[in-house]
Parts: sequence; structure tokens; C-alpha cells
Amino acid sequence: ESEIAVANLLKEQFVTLSPEYKGKVQIVNSRRENLSEFSLVINIAVQNDRFPPPFDLSQLSNHNLQLDKTLPYEGYRLHIHNSSPPVVYLVGNGQRGLHNAASSLLQLFRSENQIITLKTASVYDYPAYQDRISGNDDLVPLGKIPAEAVGWLSFLKMNSWAVGQSYWSPSNWRETSPEQLTALKKGAELAKALDFDLMYQIHPFGRGDDPDKRYTIRISQERERRHLINLCLEMLQHGSKSILLRADDFAELVPEDINTFGSKANAHVSIITQVLHEIKKGYPDSRLVFCPPYYWGNSFHTSEGGNYISELSRKLPPEVILMWTGPEVVSHKISQNDLRRFKSKTGVSPILWDNTALPAYNRFGYPYSYSFYLFQPFKTEYPRDHYQTSKGIRFNFGYDGSERFKIGNAVLAELLWNPDKYHPEQTLIRALELVVGKDAISTTLALVDKLLLAFDLRHSPAYLLAANDLPSVQSVQQLLMQLAEQTTNSAFVEEMENVWWTVYQNILSIDKVSAAREKILQQSLLRVEPNRHRWQHRKNGAWSIREKFEAEQRSGV
Repeated sequence: ESEIAVANLLKEQFVTLSPEYKGKVQIVNSRRENLSEFSLVINIAVQNDRFPPPFDLSQLSNHNLQLDKTLPYEGYRLHIHNSSPPVVYLVGNGQRGLHNAASSLLQLFRSENQIITLKTASVYDYPAYQDRISGNDDLVPLGKIPAEAVGWLSFLKMNSWAVGQSYWSPSNWRETSPEQLTALKKGAELAKALDFDLMYQIHPFGRGDDPDKRYTIRISQERERRHLINLCLEMLQHGSKSILLRADDFAELVPEDINTFGSKANAHVSIITQVLHEIKKGYPDSRLVFCPPYYWGNSFHTSEGGNYISELSRKLPPEVILMWTGPEVVSHKISQNDLRRFKSKTGVSPILWDNTALPAYNRFGYPYSYSFYLFQPFKTEYPRDHYQTSKGIRFNFGYDGSERFKIGNAVLAELLWNPDKYHPEQTLIRALELVVGKDAISTTLALVDKLLLAFDLRHSPAYLLAANDLPSVQSVQQLLMQLAEQTTNSAFVEEMENVWWTVYQNILSIDKVSAAREKILQQSLLRVEPNRHRWQHRKNGAWSIREKFEAEQRSGV
């Protein structure tokens, strides 16, 4: 079934590459002696202990494919034999490994001027991190987005998408809309076919704007517990493999639960244990993941956080996987000591919830609400061999259907697959090529520089004095025209035009003041420049408030 599923996937993609392949791609269940009628032959096989490959790999022994080794988790071998006709060998460890092989094969194809070329390659590959997750924090997407997300992330060799409820959306965890559930179910069904995990997340433990705790689960009420369990079972039935229970940020107990359980940790252990028991009965291979209210390392040093984690760790079933964000809520650097301290407190290897991917562009320390992804290289530092001591990473990035987020996930996917070879700038270039094409990369980066500078000026007008090359309306419009000529991805061009309109008024303002800018700089006595960590002061002489006011009047500012 896995081999047929991958064969159908490749068949569909060939028709996407060129419509002329429609009706010309055949799937057969056995080897054929006469292959001369075909222009390309692809052999597909799952390799594990019970089902060795059905074709002879002896001729591939000189291609560094590690044929004497067992394929690691989700690993694969790919070889393109330059024969007549060319023969492609795809061998994967399980269905997921086979999908990873197919994804690599598809990335080796190029279509240009109705000519399709295939690069030759010999690949033995497997992922570093076991869990490679992109997660939506506050979005229950509708329509076709869940299915698109599963398809794209699977193609990038990620193996999970965390989506569902948070403490903001929907407002009441008990009342997920039929439209939301329908969209998620379609995504879960596709995930099941791709052996991909749509990790269903739910936050039943409260909200920040709900002082009456109307939306907080009554853990001591069997009706409430059963409602939560049924939600989890429903998503597992449709194809999810994992359930993520979230208690992050808001997790205050209602009075009746305080009286029943005594402590927050005891209450959480009670409901988590029951959910785990129920989902394992019907779905033995399913997983339960929990994000506690104290999810960053430094919170363990407080008496409340330390007591909670200690009690939770003593009583929680060992099958439950914990999430943490590193030493801080947003941890730009995580050390091996940070990880050791977490494991000494909890006794488990966690999944890292990384909050640095989306708000990476944060030059002046904007609040989280100003986070804005526009192809900034990802540079968070992890401990060496982090993938050997951690179960994986859930990036708080997600997928919203946009081309920009396709690019961002392509960057993160490459990091998760092989962090030892990850290079921020080079990885970004490859991600851009995947989505916009090679010819449009330089223009895209030049346009991004202009837009990000306008974004800076929008939030920090003082930066106007420090900037060297101010963006103008004419320069941005010219780059947008070039981009439209260089890429066939019209959706990406439209998105960049929308970004442009968000800063258009600001660039108009920049145009108005740019003529007087040099005069202003020459007359200034004190210049204050924003810096990532502090303000830099440049002082010319001494001045009084009155003198400064008179200087401003003379310059017309």
C-alpha cells in the first residue's frame, strides 16, 4: 500500500510538471523485461526487516549508498542509474521514508521551456530530529489550507503539523465550529495517506480574558472530561497520530477543582492520565504531548513553578511527552546545561517549542505582536548534537496558505533534517529557489531589504537618521515590476505587493523628508541611533533646549 501510494503521488506530480504526461504514466506491480518503450523507469520499494527490496541492488554497490546498513528512522536511498532508459531506485524505511525519497526525487526535476530535465544523484539520507513539527499557535484554518499545509510540509520532509485550538481561538474549546472541524478532518485524512502527523492541539485550561473561567475545563466533572476525550478520539479517527494538550500561559483551576485535587499539578495529572488511557485503548500507536503552564526553564526556579514541575514529574505517566521553550519563553540560545537541567527536573527528553522562528525580525525589541516574517535567516543556537538528546522541535511558525510561509517552512525543514550542515543564508537561497525560482532570488532579496527598512522606519522614526539608503516609492515599484517578470509564481508577487501597501504611506513620508535629511544631519548637535541592545549617542558640541528649538525652526522641521 505504501509503494502504491507513493507511485500515485509521483504520477500526479509528473502531470503537474507537464500536462503531456497525462495518460502516459503507468503503475505496474512487477518488473517488466522490455523497458525500451519507456523514457524513465522508477522502482519503488519499502525496505525493512520483513520486506526486502524486490529489485537487485548489487549494481549499486559503488555509489556510497551504505547498502550494508539498515536504513535509519524515515531514512531512504535514492539512485538514478544513467542507462537507457534511465532507471530510478527509491528505497525507504517505511512509508514515511519512501515519501522522503519521493520528495527528494521531485526536487531533482527541472521544467523549463516545456523541457523536463532530471539531475543524476546517489543519496543515502535520514533525518537528524525525530519530531520535525511546524505549529500554528493561534489559528484554526478553514477551507483547503489544512490539506495544503500537510502536502507542503510533507514534501519538505517535515513529519508533523500542530494545529487546532489555542487559548484564543476558538473562544470556547467546547464549541469548535463544524467548518473548522471539517477542514481539519480533511487535512488529517490526507496526513493519514501520507503517513504524516496532523498533531491536534487543544487548550481547555483557560483564557487570559476570562476572569469568570467560563472557558476553563471542570476537571472534576466527568461530563467535561468525556467531552475532551471525545474531541481527541474524533481527530485520531480521522488520521491524527498525536494529541497536544496545551496549558501554556493560562491554566488557573476553578474553585471546585482546587477543592477536589488540592494542586494544579495533581489536577492536570488526573485528566492527562485519563486521556492517555482512553486514546491508547483505541489507538495504541497514538501519542499524547503536554505543554505545561511552566514551560520555560527559568520558571522552574520560582517556588510555584518548581513545585508544579516536581509534582507533575513524579506522577505523570512516562509515555506523556513534555514540551519546553528553553531557558526563556523566547530562547535565542540554548545550552547543553539548559537541557540537562530540564531533564534532571522532569526525568524526560522534551520536544523543544521554539518561539524564535516567527519574531526573528525584531531589531529594536518590538512586542511579540509586531513579529513579521520576511525571509530573515534563522539563527537560533542549539547545543551541539541537540537532536541526540531531544525528541525534536516544534517551531511556532505554522502555515497560513501564503507563499512567504512556504519559504519559511522550507528553511526550518532543512535545519531539522540536517542541522550539522545548516547554513542560514545558503538555506534561505535554496528555499527561495524552490518557491520563486532561481531568476527571481536577487530581486526578491533587494525588495525585502527595502521593505524591511520601511518596516524599521514605521516603528522607529529615529532610524531615519541612521539609514544609508532610504527606500523610495519609485525604487520599490521598479523591483516589483522586475519580480513579476522573473517568476511565474503570481501568488508570491501579489503577496509582496500587499506587503508593499502596508508600508506605502510610510515610504511616502520618507520621500517627503529625504530631501531635507542631509541638511538636518548637518545641523544636528545630538544624534541618537537605535541599536539592537542600546541607544548610541553622537554629540557635537553643547547645546540648550532653546538653541535646539531655534535650530529646528531654521531647518523647517
